Amino acid sequence: MPGSIFAADIGFPSFEAGESAERRLDTVTNYLYMLLEQLRYTLANIGRENINDTAFADMSEVITHPLSIRMGDAEGNISSLRQWASGLVLTVENGERSSSVRLTSGDVTISSETIQFKGMVLFEDLSGSGRTEINGDNITTGTITGRTFRSVLEATGAVSGEIEMCYLNRHLTAGGIRLDDRGAGTGNEARYRMFIYTANVGSIAFAMKIQSAGGVSIDSGGVLYMTSEGRATINAPNISLSGRVDITGSLYLNGEQITPAPPSVGPAGE
Repeated sequence: MPGSIFAADIGFPSFEAGESAERRLDTVTNYLYMLLEQLRYTLANIGRENINDTAFADMSEVITHPLSIRMGDAEGNISSLRQWASGLVLTVENGERSSSVRLTSGDVTISSETIQFKGMVLFEDLSGSGRTEINGDNITTGTITGRTFRSVLEATGAVSGEIEMCYLNRHLTAGGIRLDDRGAGTGNEARYRMFIYTANVGSIAFAMKIQSAGGVSIDSGGVLYMTSEGRATINAPNISLSGRVDITGSLYLNGEQITPAPPSVGPAGE
């Protein structure tokens, strides 16, 4: 019989005179095992480079039916691949959890308890313009539409919930809305606050304007504090003030300073 599997195709076993049938059967059995090992080695190492173009074209024409591959182990893990002309399905399961990828022309469906992407993810619109880029905890996109936008201020104050408005590029912040704990903590300014602000970008000092097509209402459960380094102007046909009004400084009416009358003094003895 042949000495190795590489000579199996030319070394068919021979028998000696007087060998028993049992001995010859063992020889043939050993030869078949060697053929099996050679077949396994060949199939495990065969590749496209081992097949000429004509044979490969013939094989591709022969494979016209759906293909199915299934592999499992003693722990109950099962992976399977099903492929047909219009798509394929890859599934991995262990009896309790499963993950699958379904790929068809124009559609990809991924299903799993956890889906993890490593690296930058880019979504582009096929029918129009625009794209969304997700890179770690950064999202770059165009318009975001939704019912609720939730931003969280952690108890330590290290991370604040904030929406920033930038000018020219994403690094030049011109204003924003922030929930933080950076207030002065005085009677006029609480430590914890919702802070709406504008900032300087180079020589440009961005102003802030609140405009309403209807009314504007400012309600405060504590102190209502307003301050300005310049001039404060209220312009309206009618201005109503209710309650005690304390004024520090000079008071002018139509450009004329109003001088408070001195306190009245009653008759002696009163």
